[in-house]
Amino acid sequence: MPSATDLWLPKTCIYCGTCDEPTKEHVLPRSAGGVLTETACRPCNQQRGSSGDWRPFKHYIRIHPGTWAKALRASHGPDTVKWLHKWGLLQEAFELLRDP
Repeated sequence: MPSATDLWLPKTCIYCGTCDEPTKEHVLPRSAGGVLTETACRPCNQQRGSSGDWRPFKHYIRIHPGTWAKALRASHGPDTVKWLHKWGLLQEAFELLRDP
């Protein structure tokens, strides 16, 4: 039986728009302290993994800066900055969070 959270998740993938095999996708990976989830189909979720360089992910955060900022603000732990630096997103993240 699906959880109450699963019932309220949109059932289309944030990357490709399909509704096949919906999964919870951590916008900022869990390994980087991410907690905010969106819906992604299993193939896209697996293809992205914890990459910050996957083209559909980069497109998503550029057209959804509010969601990206929310994911960054909700993150915790020292690995967030390391992950952002590794993928060349640190300066962009600081600028996004600095702007009101």
